[in-house]
Amino acid sequence: MSLLIKNIGELFDGYKIIKNTSIYIENGKIKSIGREEKADEIIDASNKFVMPGFVDCHTHAIFSGYRAFEIEWKIEGLSYKEIAERGGGIAYTVEQTRKASKEKLKKETMERVKEMIKHGTTTAEIKSGYGLDTENEIKMLEVINEIKNNASIDIVPTFLAHAVPKDMKADDFVDVIVEEMLPEIGERKLAKFCDVFCEVGYFNVEQSRKILMEAKKYGMLPKIHADEFSCMGCSKLAAELEAASADHLLMTSEKEMELLADAGVVATLLPATPF
Repeated sequence: MSLLIKNIGELFDGYKIIKNTSIYIENGKIKSIGREEKADEIIDASNKFVMPGFVDCHTHAIFSGYRAFEIEWKIEGLSYKEIAERGGGIAYTVEQTRKASKEKLKKETMERVKEMIKHGTTTAEIKSGYGLDTENEIKMLEVINEIKNNASIDIVPTFLAHAVPKDMKADDFVDVIVEEMLPEIGERKLAKFCDVFCEVGYFNVEQSRKILMEAKKYGMLPKIHADEFSCMGCSKLAAELEAASADHLLMTSEKEMELLADAGVVATLLPATPF
């Protein structure tokens, strides 16, 4: 299958703007720019601006229960931990997401995906992580995969070990993830990536390593929420495991930055999340 986009007014190729040009695509890959070749399909882009689509590699697009009420608390100066203690944070979203049906989650998530498309996103990773038990994490991943199979953009499902349920100890929940969640996710191929929130009060380095090493056995690629509030060795773990990415990185040391670079780990910066 070949495609020719011709008469492009302006083309941004990722580095510069090229005027009055064309793109020839074959089997989904760009073969040439500036040459008009015979193609199965032709799009006339006269007076149009053509550019690559955005890749949103870190989203929590599937959830129920907005936390807009936390904005006032943030303005008051409350920390992430203090907001959680008041009944906000991840625990609030977990409660609302568990209550939501698959149909409700799918409808709400599709609305968010449509907004992404409007703003130029053509590939989006979507994480689970607001279920915190096997039933609800699987429910979220099933919905993500349903959207993946029907959306007009590329959707990449990720399983996220996001937090520890209030009624469990971290080590016990890690056992549930390793013994229950990952085998089903892996066998059903529900996720391409496995992500862990490696942070004080969530999963420590050893717990994160255990989860990610087990996920790799099922073919899932590792990612890590690292160094958002503290620098406790999470980026070092990402480098050790040659993770696809380490995300957040607000508190990363220069030494660990070098480790990430040397290991080829993509550094995904999320500087606005604590505010």
